[in-house]
Amino acid sequence: MKYFILIFITVTTIFAEEWPTYQHDFHRSGVTSAASPARLQIKWQWKSPQRPQTAWSAPAKWDAFSGNDGLQSLRNFDPAFFVTGKDDKVYFGSSVDNAVHCLNLKSGKEEWLFFTNGPVRFPPTIYKGKLYFGSDDGFIYCINTLGKEVWKYQAVKNGRQIPSNGKIISMWPCRTGVIIDNDKVYFANSLVPWETSYVCAVDAQSGKEIFKKEHQNITLEGAILAASGQLIIPQGRASALTFNQQNGNKNGALGNAGSTFLLVTEDDRLVSGPSNQKNGNNVVHVSNPKTRTNMITLDGTDRMIIDGGKAYYHKNGQLVCIDRINYTDKTYKRNTLLGEKNSLTKQLKKKASPQKSERIKAIEKEVSILNKALDKTTLWKIEAPLPVSWIKAGKHLISGQDGNVSIIDANNGKTISNSKIIGRAYGLAVWNQTLLVSTDAGYIYCFGQ
Repeated sequence: MKYFILIFITVTTIFAEEWPTYQHDFHRSGVTSAASPARLQIKWQWKSPQRPQTAWSAPAKWDAFSGNDGLQSLRNFDPAFFVTGKDDKVYFGSSVDNAVHCLNLKSGKEEWLFFTNGPVRFPPTIYKGKLYFGSDDGFIYCINTLGKEVWKYQAVKNGRQIPSNGKIISMWPCRTGVIIDNDKVYFANSLVPWETSYVCAVDAQSGKEIFKKEHQNITLEGAILAASGQLIIPQGRASALTFNQQNGNKNGALGNAGSTFLLVTEDDRLVSGPSNQKNGNNVVHVSNPKTRTNMITLDGTDRMIIDGGKAYYHKNGQLVCIDRINYTDKTYKRNTLLGEKNSLTKQLKKKASPQKSERIKAIEKEVSILNKALDKTTLWKIEAPLPVSWIKAGKHLISGQDGNVSIIDANNGKTISNSKIIGRAYGLAVWNQTLLVSTDAGYIYCFGQ
């Protein structure tokens, strides 16, 4: 495991009592100050007549260029019907019937549907009493909370259509979802690298185009994010890209930052999965979007939650919580000393020096002390099943697993409550002391207490 430096502050207060967009906010933090139910009791469940129809069915069988097989899926951005919600309404898009659904949070009864002409792969974003989302039909939609269209926007007018998974979709679908910042709606229309891709912004109230930038040789799919004036958009099996939020111009690639698991912190650190399929093990990278360089790598995990001074991750069958402030400080000091030691060792190979030899011994002693101190930055560590998704709501971690969902005490890692479910729990959302769980079997569960 390579050590990693974290100076993280997450978004926990912007949308406290609602879940207005995918992974809660446009940093995709998965963190809310809203309280989750302490005990899991099923209030209702909704089931699709068919499982979600993902955009990409599976990872490639093998990578002919690298000769690697047993590949990870790096485009699994739509395995479940992710939900958003506010007050007593639940909203989600469907890749099965091409519609946005509205359910009643208390009863689970369907209140209305809004149909498009293609799969809707991300849930609508709730903003100022309206819902915004994209579809594989190439349109971006704005509808009101009664399911009535306000406006729609198409990046490529009357563009080509193609067959996909038994349906007809646009050659330029929207598979990034949308984010809304300062009354501007940001998204991308893209499918394959040999066709032009578009990064766009429109006015949230009118749908009027603000900019539409053409880009070549890229494929933009996975939830769009924002950080310090930059849009960050995944590419799946290639590094995520950054774009200027003012005009859509491409700034560059983000080193090793890849897959469709991305989250950004308020100090502009990007947490991501691998950028390619050459590593057979799970891995998380931390990158700097401003310099577009990889900072750290954590092997053996594929998810992380950052909240204030704590970082949570799963590794080697254990759920771990660290004091990231002390960990960061001591890791930085240790790595600085090790860098000095390496430099001195190279110098000694060329010319002997008693002073430098003594300094190396002193460094080794300091590093030993720091290693012991680093061990103490682990606040707790506990055996736990591997999550396929997780979020933090108030004082609880919520772990979505294969066939199960758990409420965990964030202070000590102990499991408070479990509930069996059907499928893998990829989608988690909390508001109004209610937990919504979406699975790849097409179920949406509502838990309360």
